[in-house]
Formats: sequence, structure tokens, C-alpha cells
Amino acid sequence: MRWEKRLPFSRWIEVALLIFLANTLTADLRYYDRLAEQLETSGVIVPTPHTVIFFEAESLSPEEMEEFSNLVERGILGIEDALGTEGVAPLRIYVTREIHISTTYTRHTTPLPDVRIFFEAERVRTHTAPYLHELVHAVAGEEGISWFEEGFASYVAFLVARSYGGYYIPLPSDNDESSNLEAHQFLARIDSKDRLSKLIAFLEDGEPGVSHATERAAFYSLGFSLVKFIGDEIGLRMLFAIYRGRTPEAFTDVTGRSLEEWQGEWLLDFDVSS
Repeated sequence: MRWEKRLPFSRWIEVALLIFLANTLTADLRYYDRLAEQLETSGVIVPTPHTVIFFEAESLSPEEMEEFSNLVERGILGIEDALGTEGVAPLRIYVTREIHISTTYTRHTTPLPDVRIFFEAERVRTHTAPYLHELVHAVAGEEGISWFEEGFASYVAFLVARSYGGYYIPLPSDNDESSNLEAHQFLARIDSKDRLSKLIAFLEDGEPGVSHATERAAFYSLGFSLVKFIGDEIGLRMLFAIYRGRTPEAFTDVTGRSLEEWQGEWLLDFDVSS
């Protein structure tokens, strides 16, 4: 009798899902690559010391293009000063009406990382573009833990907007009650039994898709709240050291407290402020 080793059905489902996600990501990157090529060919080009910005023709007025270019340059300088970094690789930024959500991605097909950031032209025009958040991604690099990466970008954007100017929407107040609205609403929907484990499981599942607007807002709000809780106690430079560690163990290495301990303390504080 010939025996064959077969994967269980659940494992086949996981493999199929991974293949689907990989194909979807590849298709998305190809779309952005084509869009970048179009804007580089036919767009309005505005260089700054740290970036080259490609605006879709007639998407903004010349004055609005100049204003945004200045905001971006000042934002990069503020982020570098706040994090203690310098010499960020030149960034390519694209402003267009052809997308509906801002995004940053890095191409690793060249000797130096090719960082590309896309913004919706309408949000740039109305001063609601998350330009500082996306610039933090570009300057700080990839971290590996989704909720921490997004929460860190939001936290640094918040600090830079408050200290160096520009805008970050929403800009939390010092008591931070309004900025946690989605997080508090999400928390209220979770049974108090095993609340921490359910919250952490939600965060570790990664960023919800664009079609899940409520969960997506809660993910960003919870990530920001948790990162801000840690950062406000230990300071941004130590927080950045954790970020660069790229693993949960970095929390213990840098602060002497595990990620689980920080999460437990945060939830107690979060519940009190609810």
C-alpha cells in the first residue's frame, strides 16, 4: 500500500488564502506602479530637498501644490528631529484624484529602497490628508507588528503636528478623550470577560480591510491609544528603540516590562478613562 502525506483541509484553506492575498498585493502594486509612471510622465513635478512630488495636472492650484510641498518638507524635518534620525532616502510622493486612500509602500528592487507615497488630491486640498502619518512610515521604516507600526505613525504625527506645525487630523488634545472615541466605542461592544485577550487578538489580526470601516477606525484608534500610553511614559526615543527592535521581545529589552504587561496596564488606564 502506498501512503501519501496529505495536508488537512484547514491547511489547504490557509495556503489558498495566502496565495490569494499575494496575488491581490501584486495586483495592487502593479496598479500603483502604473499610476506612478503616468504621473511622472504627465504630472506637475515639484522637487524639495527630501522629495520629488508629482501632482496630477489640474488636480490642485499652483498655490496649493506649493503649500503642500512646504508642509511635506517641514514635516520630514520635524520627524527626523523628533526621532533623532537624518539622511532619509529621497522620497517619491504622488498626489492624484485616482485613489481613495493614502498609502505608502517600498520597492526593494533597487540598491536603495524606493519609497513611494500616494495621497488623494481632494484631501490635500481640504487639509485632511494624513501626510505626517505616511511620512513617519517612510522615515521610520517598516516595523513588522501592524498595530504598533500604525499606532507609532499616528503618535509621531500627533507629536510633530503639535510641536513643529502642520496638521494631523484628528489632532488629539492633551487629555486625549476625543481622539479615543472609536476605541471607546469598540471597547463598549466587548464583554468584560477576557476583554484584554479579545482586544489583543483583534489588534494582532492586523489592519482590517477598507470595506470594514468601523473595525478599521477602531484598529487605528486602539493602536494609537496603546502606543501613546507607552510613549507618554517612556519618551519617544525609547519608543523608537522598541520600534527598531521589530519584535515583541523589544518591549522587555528596552523597558524591562513585557508587551503583555504594558497592554494590561494600558487597558486598566483605558477603562478608567472610559
